[in-house]
Amino acid sequence: MKIILTGTTGFIGHEILTQCLHNPHITSIVALSRRPLPATVTNIPNLTVKLVDDFLTYPESLLNELRGTEACIWAIGVNRTKDTETARKVNIEYTMAAMEAFGTYLSSSSSVEGGEGKKKFRFVYLSGGMSERDQSRSLWMAGEMRKIRGQVENELTAYEKTNHTNVEVYIARPGMVLARGMSLRTLVFGMGPSIWVDDLAKVLVDVAVNGNEDEDGEMVLENERMLRWKQ
Repeated sequence: MKIILTGTTGFIGHEILTQCLHNPHITSIVALSRRPLPATVTNIPNLTVKLVDDFLTYPESLLNELRGTEACIWAIGVNRTKDTETARKVNIEYTMAAMEAFGTYLSSSSSVEGGEGKKKFRFVYLSGGMSERDQSRSLWMAGEMRKIRGQVENELTAYEKTNHTNVEVYIARPGMVLARGMSLRTLVFGMGPSIWVDDLAKVLVDVAVNGNEDEDGEMVLENERMLRWKQ
């Protein structure tokens, strides 16, 4: 399986990359990044790093190199900033530009032989546990950022409904993401829902590889559900 990753220089994205490298079902990884990745991973045969100057545009030359990709884990996002314009550009515009490019171009290259016909392109979006889809709601804490995340979710869901034969969208809403070695008890009781970063990454990679639509047809992965993932 060939997969696209973004945000691989970040805390969560780096762990996602690590999990992908250890997954036997993933044979090719394309990391889209503004900055070069560490030398410790760039010499790995099944990893290709493509430097991207502008995440709003996807030239045909790049899309041709991405042909055959079956899924993308999107881990680019701004969580804290006073610059709302930048936050909206990175969280909303970047995400939807990728969704539209991949959903249009790459889904057409993901056909399979046999009775299943055409495979859907899976887009796994890393959102947040407090995202708010109701754009009219008044919020007392981090309201602007939560609504921005919620708007991304709304737009991704709308895109999937319009292009349901081509794409599957999965939305992950983790709580506090923790590195191993931190005091889980202290952070859980003090800050609320949380998840270890490696557990989160394993869920995202598993969904990208296998998909997992729940009983109600919703493809939203809340923190509690990810904690119980395939136990």
